[in-house]
Amino acid sequence: MYPVELLLLDHWTESWQSKIPFFVAIPGFIFTLWVLFDRKTPWVRWAFILTMWASVFTGMLGAYFHLLWNFEGEVAWEFEAAMEAVAGSRPVLAALAFTHIGVTGLLAIYRAR
Repeated sequence: MYPVELLLLDHWTESWQSKIPFFVAIPGFIFTLWVLFDRKTPWVRWAFILTMWASVFTGMLGAYFHLLWNFEGEVAWEFEAAMEAVAGSRPVLAALAFTHIGVTGLLAIYRAR
């Protein structure tokens, strides 16, 4: 349901990069539903795994870019400045939710036979 949330939050800016989470979430949703009923077809399994890895990397990159955005100017990696940036206007943990979804999907598919 992440694509729906991104639509409701209007997660778009002028850049094409702001649409990447939406385009990663759609196949993630489709392959997650598909894998619920068919784990044995090799190409579906591989497509799901690749989509989950894409979610992991999208979340990590999104968190990094949200963090940079929150610095609002000069990037300072001191602990206090970084913690203020994490709690800034762009939610860093929301981007990391993509990473959590991807890791959970990977753990689930490797566990399932």
